[in-house]
Amino acid sequence: MWHHRYIWVGLVLIAALFSLGVVMAQDEALLPLAAHGSYVAGIRSIDFVDPARADRPVTISLWYPGIMPADKLDKVPILQKSNTGFPNLPPEMSGAPYPVVLYSHGYTSGRDTLSAVLEPLVTHGFVVVTVQHANDTSARTLIDRPLDIRFVLDQLETLNASDDLIGLMRLDQVGLIGTSDGGYTALTMTGARIDESFISQWGTGERDPLDVTDPRNVYSDWDWTSFKSYYEDQMLPVADGFLQPMTDARVGAIVSFLPCWTSLFGEQGLAMATVPTLLIAAGQDISCPYEKDAAFAYQHLGSADNFLLTLVGAQHDVPRDQDLLATTHYVNAFFSYELLGMREVEMYFTADFVGQFDNLAWGVYAGQ
Repeated sequence: MWHHRYIWVGLVLIAALFSLGVVMAQDEALLPLAAHGSYVAGIRSIDFVDPARADRPVTISLWYPGIMPADKLDKVPILQKSNTGFPNLPPEMSGAPYPVVLYSHGYTSGRDTLSAVLEPLVTHGFVVVTVQHANDTSARTLIDRPLDIRFVLDQLETLNASDDLIGLMRLDQVGLIGTSDGGYTALTMTGARIDESFISQWGTGERDPLDVTDPRNVYSDWDWTSFKSYYEDQMLPVADGFLQPMTDARVGAIVSFLPCWTSLFGEQGLAMATVPTLLIAAGQDISCPYEKDAAFAYQHLGSADNFLLTLVGAQHDVPRDQDLLATTHYVNAFFSYELLGMREVEMYFTADFVGQFDNLAWGVYAGQ
């Protein structure tokens, strides 16, 4: 009897895996921009120091379309599965200048943690620059993160005029994608402004160690007075009830993936956003609660192009395969639409199209 039960369980598992494979194949056919493009991704690591902020270190990975040696071309399909890029390839300049997308990682994460999404983007003809944010456990990171992005953009201007990278990047209008705390970082670059009346009361009263929205459970040095002082040292005085915008005119579109801390902007601060925004959120996110963060931002962002893709049933962790597939496709489609003007991808930004997938919802998902 036990023998037959094991056989039955095994058959059920095989059927389930087969079914999943069929679904994934269907999804891949409907989400073609998740597949690798025609370019090979090269990667270089570059260290910078920002003298304006006490020699703050800022390290980047520069991902770019590269030229693969002829004797290694047969290894590309195998190596691409690791999503790590190929170190120090000569740049492929035939398609330059390429549009640029920066990446801001999550809390205490590595700069290349979303490589499964970023590397395919490079193969479609983007340069991707991932940024490592130092001292990420301090509350000051909420200011330093957007300043890191602005600093890196300045450094890219220099790189784009040096050595074998001359003319590689188009830097007049770039994209920015951020995960988790990086999703907050991306939102700061939209023109949205932090509401002083909210942030000054943030993390006051008795601390609940189980409250994921209390900054003191993440940043042990959180204090509004010192935060405001540091902000004014780096930026501009807080004069009209909102922190001055931390954006950069070169940022033309952002993707906020699994966003956190969006309530810092408040309804009025979010309404000041002008940069096109795609929010990609996990429907079962308890680390950065769905309704409080992603849905709240979507409902109040002032930018004309403002979209929300919900990964139904997903959580605030490593995405499931089908969620990674959808995320990769939509990141590519969004930046192709906003930075390259590819209007043919507009078909993907509708509830009817998204409704074909059980794991996706377009707009705020009410069926949690």
